[in-house]
Amino acid sequence: MQKMKAQSSKKKTHKKRGAKSKDPVYVMASVSQLSYIDSLIETSLTNNRQYQELKQKADKGLTEGEAEEFITDLLEIQRNPILGGYNYQQGDITKMLKLL
Repeated sequence: MQKMKAQSSKKKTHKKRGAKSKDPVYVMASVSQLSYIDSLIETSLTNNRQYQELKQKADKGLTEGEAEEFITDLLEIQRNPILGGYNYQQGDITKMLKLL
């Protein structure tokens, strides 16, 4: 029993990691961001060459910040579901009318 007390009385020391490091930390894009990017590429207004360029950019390994910027750029080149003759909902019509 005395051996157990001796072992439990030892203090554990832990090292802090990264606290003193000033190097930037790059976080890779999440799976949900990458799947959202893929779906936006599929529904974007692009020709075959532009489509291939977008796919290559998405496959190169984006960081979280790069993925957010890429999503913003892709949202700007999306097809209009009403004018394109695609399936659309009442909310799409309301958004379109607000733009007019």
